[in-house]
Amino acid sequence: MIQTGCVGFGTAPRALLAVPLSAIALGLGVVARAEAGAQTSAAVPVYRSILSEKADYHGPGRDQPDPEDIPDVRIGFFAPRDLQNSVGLSMWRGATLAIEEANAKGGYRGKPFELVSRWGDNPWSAGAREMSRLVYEDKVWAVIGSINGAATHVAEQVATKARVTLLSPLSGDSSLTHTAVPWMFRLPPDDTSVAEALARIAVEETGARRIVLLTSSDHDGRAGAAELLSVLWGLRTPPVLHLSFDPSQSDFSQQLDRVSSASADAVFLWGLPEPSVRLLTALRQRGIKLPVFGPPIFSLSSFIHRAGGASESLTTCRLAWKPDTASWEKFTEQFQESFGEKPTDDAALGYDAASIIIKAVREAGLNRARIRDAVAGISGFVGLAGKVVWDNGGGNIATPLPVRFRDGRLREIQN
Repeated sequence: MIQTGCVGFGTAPRALLAVPLSAIALGLGVVARAEAGAQTSAAVPVYRSILSEKADYHGPGRDQPDPEDIPDVRIGFFAPRDLQNSVGLSMWRGATLAIEEANAKGGYRGKPFELVSRWGDNPWSAGAREMSRLVYEDKVWAVIGSINGAATHVAEQVATKARVTLLSPLSGDSSLTHTAVPWMFRLPPDDTSVAEALARIAVEETGARRIVLLTSSDHDGRAGAAELLSVLWGLRTPPVLHLSFDPSQSDFSQQLDRVSSASADAVFLWGLPEPSVRLLTALRQRGIKLPVFGPPIFSLSSFIHRAGGASESLTTCRLAWKPDTASWEKFTEQFQESFGEKPTDDAALGYDAASIIIKAVREAGLNRARIRDAVAGISGFVGLAGKVVWDNGGGNIATPLPVRFRDGRLREIQN
């Protein structure tokens, strides 16, 4: 007989107390068999992934004709392009070359393409306002942007409300395309695959067992930390220490003291470039020579140049995942002729992003909904950085290309 209570559910009703356990079990079995008989032969899943079906736009707008009273075809650029921000500037220059090439071939039905830029350093205030001006005042047909996860998320919110395509050339934030927003597309490999590639190198190839995480307290640092923790736990190598740092921080003595006493085998450093350079430099100045692993933005020459010798033994992944040698050589010649320096991956991704949008406009016409459809249908496009294949959320399923900084240059890590 059941005793006088049910643990965790309070006291059982008196009528239930007199029912034998065997009768309850028999009753539950009858219910289970009845429910099983009501189901089809296929098992009913208890949950479904948001990306189990392709993100699509089912709303109005596709039947609107091309406007006839416009002098040019505007493509938005939501990122900085000043000399103080080399990443945004390189991306702008790459996109500009794609625009120039398209206009040399007649633009869109004789109308020239124009790259229109807006930016605000604080993405949640000035950034949101400038992104809104791009889509509502400048009336762009699609937007390229931005340089990090936080700014791209802000742009994504505006793009979704305005129903305009947003193509991210740099941010690998997985959550950008894991929410099935049909207007959002991402070019580089996502942070999930990058974190897995780097963690496997650290654990399986270098034999690291005691790993320290140093992640910034901003959006990109928190997102990267979540990915790394998930992967490291999956590899049964949880970090022995996980420390956060503020992006404005300059004195890292507290973090460095704890890293020094952790008897670590490797460090994962994840955050925006500027504060990460400061922390990496501080690590090396303290005499901590551990292997350091970081996000793809660390592979750019702008980061390596600022880090100097502190970047030795740094392992990351390129923003480009499978560069085409012949196309890259041609692009390098054009870029050097125009800007007096060699292009980096961010420039190539700016070029690819603009090329995809130009191709979509030429196929779909001047209609935002149809341009979105055309970008979604471009899966299989081969750009400077590699082949683009969208998953159901609009993210590129490219495999990351790991690299390590050795003797003054980045070298690919052979599998």
